[in-house]
Amino acid sequence: MNSVANTVYQDNSFIKVSKNTLETLQLARGDTVLVKEKNGRDTVLVVLSDDLEDGYACINRVVRDNLRVREGDVITIRPYLDIKYAKRIAVRPTANNAEGFTGSVIDAYLASYFRNAYRPVRQGDLFTVRGGKREAEFKIVEIDPPEYAVVSNHTVIHCG
Repeated sequence: MNSVANTVYQDNSFIKVSKNTLETLQLARGDTVLVKEKNGRDTVLVVLSDDLEDGYACINRVVRDNLRVREGDVITIRPYLDIKYAKRIAVRPTANNAEGFTGSVIDAYLASYFRNAYRPVRQGDLFTVRGGKREAEFKIVEIDPPEYAVVSNHTVIHCG
């Protein structure tokens, strides 16, 4: 169990833990983990190690919101080594993103966010992407195979 801490690292795909925690969980930097809060809400992230105090895990605001946790809340982390690659995902921009934007959302935001990143995603989670001078928020509405997967360069991304 780890206490949630804030991070200045703004990527939605990562959780940072101490080197000792990484070793205790028998994980390597870059492994995929399932992160759960006490009521069962969960998500999948890539684990990284940092010079943190044991017992703390750093996640950004978006991940905290997805898990519905605050700084100081307790989460559990476990390996998720059998996660599949997504054949396709469907994402939807949140309502405030559509205002004043013209052009391809996939080209402006999603292609560069997912290209060569191998990001784990969970159906229902929100994520933010910076494109040019704007930040946009999206929701994962569907994944094939369902619920959890890693988006690769071969994943078909639908946005609507």
